[in-house]
Amino acid sequence: MAGEGALLRAAREKKGWSLRDAEEATKIRMRYLEALEEENYDILPGAVYVKGFLRNYAKYLEIDPDEIIAMYQESAEQKPQERPQETTPVMVASRSRPKWLKALVIGAVVVAAIFTASYLIGSNDGDVQSPASGYLPTPVPNAPENPAPPAEPQGGDPPSDEEPNAENPSSETPVYEGLVLELRLSEDCWLSYRVDNQPVVEKTYPAGTVMTLHAQQSVTFFSIGNAGGLTIIANGRELPKLGKSGDVVRNYVVTKDNIPQ
Repeated sequence: MAGEGALLRAAREKKGWSLRDAEEATKIRMRYLEALEEENYDILPGAVYVKGFLRNYAKYLEIDPDEIIAMYQESAEQKPQERPQETTPVMVASRSRPKWLKALVIGAVVVAAIFTASYLIGSNDGDVQSPASGYLPTPVPNAPENPAPPAEPQGGDPPSDEEPNAENPSSETPVYEGLVLELRLSEDCWLSYRVDNQPVVEKTYPAGTVMTLHAQQSVTFFSIGNAGGLTIIANGRELPKLGKSGDVVRNYVVTKDNIPQ
């Protein structure tokens, strides 16, 4: 270990604080705090969240957060990269067909082609009409030189090419039923949220994700990891940014009544 975990644990024990005390103060789950002290970063959602948790935990313990982040990056750079396992291509031997079988197949195809051609020629001979039979094809009528214009529609107003504007009823502002949140992620983000009284959702969403939440009363975000990568649009109005990249926001509630007008 590079030592940042041991430094965090020593600072906490020196102050006489337990992991439960740190959890209540930082709002970071106790198992994540324990992982930070043991430098077991694999159970955390990703590097962005590791840095955010380390920074907040260091501030809580009154340690220079930049020093902790630098120690973490040093340990990440020294971690050996796994080499891809080399695979040996499998050679499959193909069976060669005997020459006489190939010649037999070609001969059968030629015979079938000759038989088919003879059948088609014989059947077409019975359908051909000679000039002496008196059959004349029906002439195709020519298109009129001046086609009549299309008839005007009966009743109703003629179609309009006007674009909707502020005075046109078709351009009225949409009316939302309840609360509609559109979440746009420009960076990876870990979210823990509840829509009304539905079960809590905890998931890491990749950058580029766009999703919509429909609620009747409210949407409660218990935790937003990397708040700078999240944009929230509530009922068509973009809400102010909740923080910078790496910031963790807790207990943020959006209702229909607190949307800025």
